[in-house]
Amino acid sequence: MLEVYSADWCNPCQTLKKLLDKENIKYKAINIDEEPELANHNGIRGIPTLINSETNQRLVGSLTLEQVKSIV
Repeated sequence: MLEVYSADWCNPCQTLKKLLDKENIKYKAINIDEEPELANHNGIRGIPTLINSETNQRLVGSLTLEQVKSIV
């Protein structure tokens, strides 16, 4: 499962979620403003952060489709 750490005010975060939706990639969205303890626990230092919870691979920042697919 992919986890997307993001915030409503973050344009790159919204773009990433639209990309995932367009490609029908399932993910769990975690709003860092609503869940700061979870974000801190998982070492989130920048957004958007995409984490593959099975492999613990992570990508941070504005991402291309190719980058996203590299950890799916």
